[in-house]
Amino acid sequence: MPAAMLRGLMNPRDSIEAELGMWFAFLRDTVRNSMGLVAAEVWQDVDEGVGVKLRRVAYYTDPIYEGDVAARAVLGPMPALALPGIGMAGILWDGAPRNGAPPEFRLLKAMAEDEDLPDDPRITASAAAFGYVGALYLAGRHPHHTFLGGKEEEHDNGGLLLLFARETADRQLTHPANTAFFRTTATLGGALVAQAASRAKVENARYNRSEAWRKLRTLLNSGMFLRLVQREGDKLESGETKLKPKPKPSKLAVVRLYLRDTVRKFKGVKGAKAPKLQGPRALAAWKACAYTFFGVLITLLCLSSLSWKVVVDETDGRYFLMLGSFGALMALLFGAPNSPLAQPRNAILGCTLSGSISILFYYLSGPEFLGLLPKWLAQAFAPAAAIAISQRVNLLHPPAGAVALIFISGNAKIVDLGWMYLVLPLLAGNCLCVLVASVFNNAIPGRQYPVFW
Repeated sequence: MPAAMLRGLMNPRDSIEAELGMWFAFLRDTVRNSMGLVAAEVWQDVDEGVGVKLRRVAYYTDPIYEGDVAARAVLGPMPALALPGIGMAGILWDGAPRNGAPPEFRLLKAMAEDEDLPDDPRITASAAAFGYVGALYLAGRHPHHTFLGGKEEEHDNGGLLLLFARETADRQLTHPANTAFFRTTATLGGALVAQAASRAKVENARYNRSEAWRKLRTLLNSGMFLRLVQREGDKLESGETKLKPKPKPSKLAVVRLYLRDTVRKFKGVKGAKAPKLQGPRALAAWKACAYTFFGVLITLLCLSSLSWKVVVDETDGRYFLMLGSFGALMALLFGAPNSPLAQPRNAILGCTLSGSISILFYYLSGPEFLGLLPKWLAQAFAPAAAIAISQRVNLLHPPAGAVALIFISGNAKIVDLGWMYLVLPLLAGNCLCVLVASVFNNAIPGRQYPVFW
């Protein structure tokens, strides 16, 4: 609560209020010393296992912000715990930049209208109170953790800093001074997260220790402890009780537990719901569908006309510009333009990488080349390797899998292109699609493409 945070800053009553005061000062300075920010809140990973469970710790809104009343109405109520992909904090958790990278601010109205994101009333309310939201990952341990004796596999209970900005602050947010400030903010926030986590562990250990001593003193003072020891000793001497090592679980029990956990995963994440279907009277849904229809139509008309009127005619049908994977690309560029998998970096480089891998596999399986792999085996290996390698280098792109499969299983007209397949139709077609999508989406209020290059 704001009163507890202010009291923790001035005259804390306990360690919890002192921590709240520390967070209040940190969030206040973050908002006031940056350009364009009007509010901020910090979330901490409270899951002690390998999972992630985010809990909101504190928030701050700038009192001179003209939308301060609406901002407090949104941030004031304590939100529920967030899981990866669920809630605003959970959605922004996976994409939060790390290692000093600047935050990527997203338009809240676009997030509220994005049908690919889970339905979250907090995102809708934030879209009415703010313009943009950005996320910064706060590392929960020292950067030289392993050098100081820690283990690499230990869970990092980090945090998430959500930054809310005005709708007119799009240019200020990317200013170099802001970028440098956010890098410092992430370092300081990570130190505070690590300090808070350490304090929580100390408080928990102190409570457990005092509770254990209280129970032990009760047993000793009542004489119950000595009677229990004497009774167990008599059982051992008489042979009634024998010390047995803890039995190891059988292989059947291990398999049974594994199958039980596997079956439970089919139920889905508890609390997660599919986005609601918009009714026939939902104007926003119809507008989004209309934008998608005309965007896809215009792009494919450009591709088809250039392919038939220019490329095919000029090359006597040897080269072409229309490719089957562009259908999946249209779904991303106009149906989910904010998706990380739809950005130009993934669309162009991911398809080029997948096409190259598919061509290499063709050289391994083609009868006129090495012929090391059967055709049916290469058709499975090429897309599998292309998708896995693209994921490893952070260039994953769904149409790229189709790009690899189209070439490795294509007819003679496609495979005869060889390395030219990467240029025509692949690179030229992808660049044209990205260009048209950029012009079309940015011309529509509430849409933006790309999010990053």
